[in-house]
Amino acid sequence: MTNDYDFHLLQLRYIREAMNDYANYRPDDWTVAMVDALIASARTVRTAFLNAKTDYDLAMGGRNSACTNLHPVGQAAQPARQQHAVQGVGHHGQGCL
Repeated sequence: MTNDYDFHLLQLRYIREAMNDYANYRPDDWTVAMVDALIASARTVRTAFLNAKTDYDLAMGGRNSACTNLHPVGQAAQPARQQHAVQGVGHHGQGCL
């Protein structure tokens, strides 16, 4: 995602430079100030996205670590769960109906 984004941001910078070099070049009647504002807002959005992605990646890393740590506990409890099911004992020690 960021590669495409960076490419479009680079295009905007080239357009701004062309507008500075050629006084009559105004694509879609945009001014240099409007293009500068667009570049600034695009950078703000990109920074917010990267911060959110970093937070997400950290959270997923913690989740994966917790799952890895809990997997042996689940495996160790499996024989007790199977024995419990074979005996037909319900949640509160009552037999299954």
